[in-house]
Amino acid sequence: IAAKFHNTLATFSLDVTEKLSTLYRVKKVCFSGGVFQNRYLLNLMIAKFEKAGFEVYFHHKLPTNDGCISYGQVIYANSVERRT
Repeated sequence: IAAKFHNTLATFSLDVTEKLSTLYRVKKVCFSGGVFQNRYLLNLMIAKFEKAGFEVYFHHKLPTNDGCISYGQVIYANSVERRT
């Protein structure tokens, strides 16, 4: 049951990302947050996204939990500020 749930979640995530990728013309994705403490889900999504041609990024030095999301928000805000 759990594997089916994770497979459905990964497939749904890829479907949505493919639609957004077409709309915004991007092929890079970042995985972050506590949900990726689940190694099964992380590895499954990396495999699916890479097979679909996405360049996948995820944390190596930052915490897996939601603290990593805050860091990503700061990086994004910094990039927006630099453009203005």
